[in-house]
Amino acid sequence: MRITLLSALDSELYRDCIIFQVQANDLAAAEYRKYSLANVILIVLDVNDDSPYFLHTHYSILIPFDLDYGDVIYLSAVDRDIVINSELTYSLSGDICYFYTHIMDGGVFYNGQILQVNQEYHLVLTGTDHAPLGLIDIREDLGVAELVYQLETVDFDIGDSGIIEYYISTGNTHEVFDISNDGALLYRTRYHPASDLGGNFVIASFEIRIIPRNMHAPEFSEQIYYFEHLHVVDIGGVIGRISATDVDTGNEGSISYSLISHSSDVFVLNHITGVIHLFRSADYTNYTILAQACDNAVSTYKLCTNTTNRR
Repeated sequence: MRITLLSALDSELYRDCIIFQVQANDLAAAEYRKYSLANVILIVLDVNDDSPYFLHTHYSILIPFDLDYGDVIYLSAVDRDIVINSELTYSLSGDICYFYTHIMDGGVFYNGQILQVNQEYHLVLTGTDHAPLGLIDIREDLGVAELVYQLETVDFDIGDSGIIEYYISTGNTHEVFDISNDGALLYRTRYHPASDLGGNFVIASFEIRIIPRNMHAPEFSEQIYYFEHLHVVDIGGVIGRISATDVDTGNEGSISYSLISHSSDVFVLNHITGVIHLFRSADYTNYTILAQACDNAVSTYKLCTNTTNRR
């Protein structure tokens, strides 16, 4: 069976799931035809397809002359994406000798410098989402000469004009990184945009973010979850939700859920939200499900925790 997408999906419109039923029947005469039904639940994953925006592109705000240190003006941006793609950080430019911002909430704070009466101050507040495009996360305990990222570049010229050399052109102020002749970006050795020997070059720009070590495993809010009255839940309906937290930051603190052991194919789990849906009709049987919460660290450093769900 193949399910074909006929129009664009938007995860912001289907924050839980899409539920429909598929029928398969043979080609016998109508009066003898046999058929079977199957329930399909699709969980739509979010991509970073929406940019953050402020409600207005220009704000004109009157402030009192006797503004106190730390007084704040809140200007928050909105991002229609979900999960990490909608999490925003803020930066401030312009007349920042009088004001500063908090990176997480978009507040514009007064820093206590003396303000001039009838003076205009021009500020630009920028909201940026956390989508990982162009972003490389590295551990803070990365070893010397350890591989950070492998760059791949193609040049269809022949001879020397097709041989590629790599250089780090900007941003390596303290010579923390090196790049080898085969495009391997390394931590702390010494130096080489990629160019061929014919003098043509191309630049790949990306940001490297140092992430803390993955110190903590996710913790469920309960060790055992109990859900009741499954027999009155419609197919596709919500049975309940499991929830875990992780005190690490970044990918090490974001969580994905999975079912690792269950007694039937009656249930389906949204691996992002932890919501459990009914996939097939449930009878009055008691079900035991083993669920797992894992952080989203790179596989070598991933930490997981299990919990039990019972009906």
